Amino acid sequence: MAFRHTAAILAALALPGASPALAAGTATATGIPGLTVLGTASAESMLTVFQGIYGTTQVNPPFEPGTTAYVVRTTQPFVAVRSYVSPRDLPGKAGQTGGWIMPIAEMRGLTRARILDRWALPVYSDGTRNNTMTLVVVPAGVSFWSGVAGPITDAVDGTGTWGRGGGIQYYVGWGAAGVQGYQVPAANYTVTGSADPGPVLAYGPRLSGAAKAVGTYLDGVPVAAYGGLDRALLTLDVLNLTSPADAAPLQAAVRQFGPEVYGALPHVLDHQRTLFLDALGRRGGGPEAVLASGLTVWTKALGAAARLGGTDEMAGYRSATWAGMGGADYRVSDALEIGVGGAYLRSRLDWKDAGSSAGRVETAMLGVHGTYTLGGVFLNGQVAGGTSWGEVSRRIAIADSGALPGISTAIARTATGKPRAESIASRLDLGTEVTLESVRVTPFIGLQHAWLNGRGFTESGADGLNLAVDGRDGHSLRSRAGIALAYPVAADWTLDGRLLWSQRLSAASGTVSAGLTGQPGSFAVDTADESAWSVQPALGLSGRVAGGWAYVRYEGDLRRNYRAHAAVAGAALAF
Repeated sequence: MAFRHTAAILAALALPGASPALAAGTATATGIPGLTVLGTASAESMLTVFQGIYGTTQVNPPFEPGTTAYVVRTTQPFVAVRSYVSPRDLPGKAGQTGGWIMPIAEMRGLTRARILDRWALPVYSDGTRNNTMTLVVVPAGVSFWSGVAGPITDAVDGTGTWGRGGGIQYYVGWGAAGVQGYQVPAANYTVTGSADPGPVLAYGPRLSGAAKAVGTYLDGVPVAAYGGLDRALLTLDVLNLTSPADAAPLQAAVRQFGPEVYGALPHVLDHQRTLFLDALGRRGGGPEAVLASGLTVWTKALGAAARLGGTDEMAGYRSATWAGMGGADYRVSDALEIGVGGAYLRSRLDWKDAGSSAGRVETAMLGVHGTYTLGGVFLNGQVAGGTSWGEVSRRIAIADSGALPGISTAIARTATGKPRAESIASRLDLGTEVTLESVRVTPFIGLQHAWLNGRGFTESGADGLNLAVDGRDGHSLRSRAGIALAYPVAADWTLDGRLLWSQRLSAASGTVSAGLTGQPGSFAVDTADESAWSVQPALGLSGRVAGGWAYVRYEGDLRRNYRAHAAVAGAALAF
C-alpha cells in the first residue's frame, strides 16, 4: 500500500521468509483505552474503500486479507507513531503528517529493517525507504479505521517486496471512517526522531552505569500496549527523542525505574548491628569496664543520625535511628563475666532522589557476651542475631515534558516494598589494660563478622513499574584496632573515650538484582559497597548512682562518604 507509513513492535521478529504476515504484537485493533467500536468490515472490502479515497491506482490491500477491520472512535486522546521520509524529495513519499500510524508499544526496540517489514512500508521509485518517525497525539472524538497491516510482497510499481505486515495500524488521514477532511491537526505530529538502522527508541545504548542496566532491560521486555508500563515508557520515549545530544535527562529518569534505593538497606542494618554490639559489650569505659561481683542489670536508650552521600550509582540518604536496649551481666569470678541482652531498633530513611523516596527499617536483636581476663590480658566477645522488617516507598517522579499537546508525560507513582532480613553478627577483641598515673589505658585489636540474609520481595502500587527484588545473602569481615581511655574526674565519676579503626577484609558486593513484576528476566545494578575503612570515636561520662551506674555517651562512625552520630544514655543496677 503506497500510502502506509508506520513503524513496528518490541519483539525479536524473524526477517523475511516465505511466511505471510508476522504474528501479532502486544497491541490489538481495539485495545486503545476508551475506544468505541462503531462497526466492522472485512479486510478485502476495505480495498474498495481506499480506492475511493486514493483512486483506482490503489491496489495493495490496506489490511491483512482474512482479518477484520474496525471502524472506531476515540473518547480520550492517545499517542501513536508515524513513519515517514526525511527529506521528502519526491511528491509520492510519505511526509511527517499523514494517515497511517501505529501503536508505539509495537515499535520500541525493533531495528529499522524490522519496522519496514512489520508494516510493509514502501520502497519508493528511487529505492529509498522511510527513515524518520514522529509521535502523534490523536485527540478525543476522532473516528478512524484499525486493523492488521497486510503483506505487500508483489508491489505493482516495480519496486518489489515491501514487507510481510502483521503489525496493528490505524488510518486517521483524509476520509478516515467516512469523515471528510483531516481530523488530527498537523500540530499534533510533534516529537520527531531518526529511525537509524539499529534498534529504534532503545534506551540502553545511550546510558551508562546503573541506568544502562535498567534501560537495557527495558529494551527487552514485552510491553502491553497502552498499559501502565507503556504509559511510563512513553515518558522515556519523549526524553529520548527531545534530547538527542544530551542523555542526562533520560539517564536521570531511567535510574528511577531501578532498585537502587534498596542498596541502602545493608548499610542501615550494619549501623543497627554496630550500635547493639557496642551496647552488649560496654556500658561506659569499653571492654575495660569494672563490674561489681554478682548480677548487674542494665538499660540503654539512644538516638542516632546517619548520612550516606549520593554517587553516580545510588542516591544518598539520611536516616534517624531510635533504640531501646537492655540486659543482664553476671560476674562469675574475677576472671569471667557473662551476659545477655536484647534490643529493638527503628530507623527512618529519607532518600535524596528525584522522588524523595522514604522508608523505615525495624530490627529486633538478642545477643550474648563474655569477657575472660587472664593476667593483664582480656578476651571480650559478643554474638548477636536479629530479624529485620520494614517498608520502603520508592517514589518515581518525572515532570511533564510539555511536548505532547493535550497529553501529560508526568509520572508520579509510588512502589511500596516490604523487605525482610535475618542477620548474625559476632565480635572478638583481645586487649590489655594498663594504668598511667590516673588514666586507665586499654589498647585492643579484634575482628567483627556479619552475615545478612535479605529475602526477596515484590513491590506493589506503581502500575506497571513494580519490581520483584531478588534476595541477597552476604558476609562481611572487618578488622578492629583501637584504644580506650578512662579518667576519674571526681570521686564517683569517670570520663572515658575510645578511638577505633576498622578495616574491611571482605564483604558482599552492593549489587541489587530485580525485574519488573510479571515480566521475564532481571537486571543488576551496582549500588554502594561496604566502606573500606571506618573511624569510630566515642566519648562518655559515667558515675555511680544509688547502687548502680548512670552514663551518657557519644558514639561516631566516620567512613568515606558516610557519617553516623549517636547519643546514648543508660543506667545499670548491681545486686
